[in-house]
Amino acid sequence: AYVQAVFDVNNKKNAERIAGLKVSSGALYKKHVEVESGSGGEFKKLRCYYRVLRNGKIVSDGEKLECGSLRKVKDDVDKVKRGEDCGLGLDGFKDFEDGDVIECYSVEMK
Repeated sequence: AYVQAVFDVNNKKNAERIAGLKVSSGALYKKHVEVESGSGGEFKKLRCYYRVLRNGKIVSDGEKLECGSLRKVKDDVDKVKRGEDCGLGLDGFKDFEDGDVIECYSVEMK
């Protein structure tokens, strides 16, 4: 997803910096993604993490960042698909800039 704008939001709990995004491929997930875990049609949940890239380099200090908020307009959502706009806040990361690339990923232990 590409950062198109950055917003400072003051809510009752604290101030938050939100990246206004356009999802360019795949999807963004708030907390978990469900993946098929075998041939039996069973699914398991994998925790989702985020990284922020600027000019092709990771600027999020290599930490496993988690989603603090994911919204479409003013609605909290669990998933945003390719082609959709959203607002994303990451726990522990506030240094968004226009043009940053946000990647959502999960790790599966085999």
